[in-house]
Amino acid sequence: KERLAKRLKMRLEDLDPLPIGTIHGVATSLLRRFGKPLGLDPEFKIMNEFLARLEKLRAVRETFLELIEARHPEALEAVDHLGLKGSLRFFSRVLGSNKDSRVPYAAVLEHIQASYRQRKTTLKMLDFDDLETKRLKLLDRDAKTLSSLFDWIIVDEFQDMDEYRMRLLRV
Repeated sequence: KERLAKRLKMRLEDLDPLPIGTIHGVATSLLRRFGKPLGLDPEFKIMNEFLARLEKLRAVRETFLELIEARHPEALEAVDHLGLKGSLRFFSRVLGSNKDSRVPYAAVLEHIQASYRQRKTTLKMLDFDDLETKRLKLLDRDAKTLSSLFDWIIVDEFQDMDEYRMRLLRV
C-alpha cells in the first residue's frame, strides 16, 4: 500500500501545472496573462451583476444630466417625449442591452456608453460583456500562442456549450 501511495503521489505531482477550471475561468486567466496589448491591467477585477448595474445607473444619471445642462438637442428631445424620469429609465434599460445604433437618441446613448466605459477603466474593472469581447479579441490576436499552451482540453457538460465556448475550444 505504501509503495502504491508513493507512486500515486509522484503521478499527481506531475499534474501540478495543469490548469483546471471553468472555460470562463481559464479564459480570464489568459486575459490576465496576455491582455496588456488589449489595454487590460493584469490586476483587473470582474464586476458582479449588482455592481455593473449600479455603475450603469450612475453613468446614465450623471451623463444624462450633464447633457441636459449642456442643452444637448437629443437629450432635450428625450426629456420632451419621455420626461426626466422616463428618459433615465429608458437609457438605463438600453445601456448594455442594445448595441444597435438605430436606437432612439443614439448620440445620447453613445455619451452614456463612453461614460460607463470610462468608469470601468478608472475602477480597473470589467463587466461580463467586456470579458467576452476581450476574450474574443485575444483569440483573434493570439490564436497560435494560445493554442500552443494546451495539449488537451477536457470538457464536462458539453451539452451546455454555446458559440463563444466552442470558438474558444477551436483555438
